[in-house]
Amino acid sequence: MFFPLCFSAQKIENIFGDKTEIYFSFDFNSKSKMDMVSKLISIDHKSSKEKIYAYANKTEFSEFLKLEIDYKIEEEAIYKPNNSTRSTWDYYPSYAEYESMMQAFADSFPSICQLHNLGTLSSGHKILAVQISDNVGLDENEPSFLYTSSMHGNELTGYVLMLRLIDEILNGYGTNNSYTYLVNEVDIWINPLANPDGAYASGNNSVSGATRNNANSVDLNRNYPDIIDGPNPDGNSWQQETVIFLDLADSVHFNLSCNLHTGAEVFNYPWDRWSNLAADDDW
Repeated sequence: MFFPLCFSAQKIENIFGDKTEIYFSFDFNSKSKMDMVSKLISIDHKSSKEKIYAYANKTEFSEFLKLEIDYKIEEEAIYKPNNSTRSTWDYYPSYAEYESMMQAFADSFPSICQLHNLGTLSSGHKILAVQISDNVGLDENEPSFLYTSSMHGNELTGYVLMLRLIDEILNGYGTNNSYTYLVNEVDIWINPLANPDGAYASGNNSVSGATRNNANSVDLNRNYPDIIDGPNPDGNSWQQETVIFLDLADSVHFNLSCNLHTGAEVFNYPWDRWSNLAADDDW
């Protein structure tokens, strides 16, 4: 059902209840105003040209209401736990299982795998990454590559896929030519879960109830320095997660990285922030 446009602060509290963010949709075909709207709220990947799906915390939603756009509260998919085992790769691990799996990778393949705690959040959750290399821990003259996934805590497909990729590479080293070549020639870093506070917002035993934002209701995808809008484009201070990855980028000079979300196939070249052509566009 669609809601009327005038809301008091109390009514907004009633809409949110005990949630820190809501998921909603609205019809919108004003392309000229889309940039303005997307700065207020976080647009979901499944949005189309006519139907927009979005997330907002209380402050963002209050600003959105000023635009006087009819909207509809939507229900999100719920991640349901099951009785699968790790070997089936068809379930989301608990947080304790995640830590255990990451430690097991390093313990089982110490010659080519090293576990890094990039930083511990106030919640106690860790931003973990494994480094995979034939001379792991040594600074070699070879390119460094980073995979990081699920900075939106409810976009978790990449979370399990990155765990599975780590397992595939480590177990394939020495037997699979492609994996062996990559490990020998590239300094590989894989961070399966960039927003553990969002993924385990409802408790460490399940990702059911995962939130897009972090524990402070901040969309981490908007929290980094921006080439146009400056160091704090979202108006929030840098979050713990943001600082951790900025520090990682300063300490390991990655030649290439890939940030995995869920919901659509998108390729941004060279930026998704402006329409300027890249210097090598003709090539």
